[in-house]
Amino acid sequence: MATKKKDSEESGRKTQRINVWLMPEQIEWLKGKGNVSENVRAMITEAISLDRLKESVRAGAGRAAKASAQSRSQRSRKDGSTRSPGR
Repeated sequence: MATKKKDSEESGRKTQRINVWLMPEQIEWLKGKGNVSENVRAMITEAISLDRLKESVRAGAGRAAKASAQSRSQRSRKDGSTRSPGR
């Protein structure tokens, strides 16, 4: 994959040009969407956001499972007492 660094005058951010091999139907679809560069950047930004959301949910699910496991053990004690020291 060839890359070329370039300063973007529009946004003031550094961008890189990359070459990507696409199938003819992929090229037709992408060109039909209008500004190719803008649409590719938007798709990549959306994919990054989805990855971050997935990781956040995965991390939250781990914390929630630990918290609910503790809650269940406390709820199972009818009188709310703690376990005896002998156990």
